[in-house]
Amino acid sequence: MAANVGLDDPIKHVQDSISQSLQNALKALGISYGEITFEIPPDPKFGNFSTPLCMGLARTLKKNPRQIATDVKGQLDKIKMDLVSKVEIAGAGYLNFYLNWEQFIRIVHELIVTQGDNYGHVNLGKGKKVVVEHTSVNPNKPIHLGTARCAVLGDLTGRLLKMAGYNIEIENYIDDLGRQVAVMLHGYQHYKDAVEKKPGDKDDYYLGLVYVKGSEDTDEKEGGEELVRDLLHKMEDPATAENKLAKELVNKALKGQLETMWHMNIFYDVLIWERHIIASGLFAQAIELMQKKNPKSCYKILDGPDKDCIVLDMSSFGDKYMQDKKPYKIIVRSNGVSTYTGKDIAFQMWKFGEASGYFKYLPFTTQPNGQVLYTTEIENVQERKKKKGAGKEFGKADRVINVIGYEQKFPQEVVKASLKVLGFENHYENSHHLSFKHVWLPDQKFSGRKGTWVGFHADAAIEKAIEKALNIIKQQNPDMAPAEQESIAKIIGTGAIKFYIAKFDTEKDITIIWEDLLNFEGDACPYVQYSCVRAQSILNKAKEAGIEIPNEKTVLDTSAINTPEAAALFFALAQLPNKVAMISATLALNQIPQYGLDIADKFNKFYHECPILRADVPDRTRTARLLLVQDAIRVLKQVLLNLMGIEIPARM
Repeated sequence: MAANVGLDDPIKHVQDSISQSLQNALKALGISYGEITFEIPPDPKFGNFSTPLCMGLARTLKKNPRQIATDVKGQLDKIKMDLVSKVEIAGAGYLNFYLNWEQFIRIVHELIVTQGDNYGHVNLGKGKKVVVEHTSVNPNKPIHLGTARCAVLGDLTGRLLKMAGYNIEIENYIDDLGRQVAVMLHGYQHYKDAVEKKPGDKDDYYLGLVYVKGSEDTDEKEGGEELVRDLLHKMEDPATAENKLAKELVNKALKGQLETMWHMNIFYDVLIWERHIIASGLFAQAIELMQKKNPKSCYKILDGPDKDCIVLDMSSFGDKYMQDKKPYKIIVRSNGVSTYTGKDIAFQMWKFGEASGYFKYLPFTTQPNGQVLYTTEIENVQERKKKKGAGKEFGKADRVINVIGYEQKFPQEVVKASLKVLGFENHYENSHHLSFKHVWLPDQKFSGRKGTWVGFHADAAIEKAIEKALNIIKQQNPDMAPAEQESIAKIIGTGAIKFYIAKFDTEKDITIIWEDLLNFEGDACPYVQYSCVRAQSILNKAKEAGIEIPNEKTVLDTSAINTPEAAALFFALAQLPNKVAMISATLALNQIPQYGLDIADKFNKFYHECPILRADVPDRTRTARLLLVQDAIRVLKQVLLNLMGIEIPARM
């Protein structure tokens, strides 16, 4: 296995080897060429790797690409290529490369065995920090499926980039000073006894009903908006009873929302509170820095209708960024109150470490995974001077990813563009908005204010998925103990929701179809989970039959595993590091569950076509196939557990 030291990505390893051979062939022909790109053909009969190199050369050499391909192949035939069994010319001049399967399989297997739980990890982000903000929902009602999609995508992003070698910080921004909190506060003050809290109701659900009552009242009552504005003003004053009660209610709603996320194995590093963005001096510090850094772009209006407003000139980005046909965005109103845009810009600057405010970070709670969740608090100047050491720190990222719905696309563009206007070119390049569209249940009509979310919130969807999974488990395993049935159903149902939300392109709306979500036969999480369970059951049955299970020291006899199904499965397993690297760059997160489905498909084809425990299977073949089963389990666990945060039941 020493030959594989330093090798992390078998796909890249092969491509680099082929690329070097191609460069040598081109050099022999007197041709120079830059980086060579490869494709993986959809059908292996067209090779395992393909390059359009000769089509690119045709333009510069002014020759037929097939003739160029013939010349290049002639030179390649003179070169020893250990990892390639043959080269063919196809179509207009593609060069197709077919793997030397015994060599390739040996590399893949040894890498999976030697790296174990680290297989698939790459070092793209070594020494770099990424801040991922996700969920960030108003703390006044349960999390709905749209926010669940936000959280799932954010969770996948963090897990993926961590596997790519980045230092990851997951943030949840709590808008505790917004209008919806004021309406919830009004509802609680006047209707808390009119809303029934049933046993088992979480606080976020109960407060969501209270919010509906408050919304109905303020919508119908004359002067309702003035009432809400008055509450907002009182909530911002730390000396008022309204401020204290609002904090108490927000904390209860937030804890209910966090429980929902924890059920889906979604966790956070720090909670950032809107009230602290202002009270810590962060916003004021950011505005001062903006005016100092680029006074021509960030300045106070001296006359006219926007007199005394502080604005950010956006004219260099064109008409799209104009505010009421004015060449600027208002970030502080004339009364000194910040706009949402202003706060978002300041917050983005904090994430990159350009503004700090007087924050300190205290433990908020210990999450079910044992990880401490921190919260911002206010630190006064005297505290900071007395502090010994840096204390707990957050922010100061090299890259920031904000996972927010598509309806926030333009505000996020403004936040990003503002960094460029202010001269933070690097931060501008490393600011990313991961947008997504809505998630619906069949015939769902959703309105937070009218309460039509009841029955359609994330907790309800998860409960329904678990209930449907339990019915399936009972049918398939009638003799299983009820407690075990329920435990397995919880794992399957919760995982199915998360997987289903993740498998769609983020630019598409999702309507949940329960039959598809809980499909045990394909294209759904239970299918991937079952493939892993099936693989483990093969090992269990082998033990029961007294068959020796190979260990990490067992050498794979590659000549004993030479079926197309085994080769296809090994090729799929080999792609994990490459997938991690590519998806980290593109954030095409739906490729993660699709990759899991691809492995499951190939494993099941291998299982059906290549018997393992049958009496007539030779020992050397059985051992080789058992090694492949073990490799498949390891990679499936990496995809489900590490990349997606989805558990695997002991049996199904």
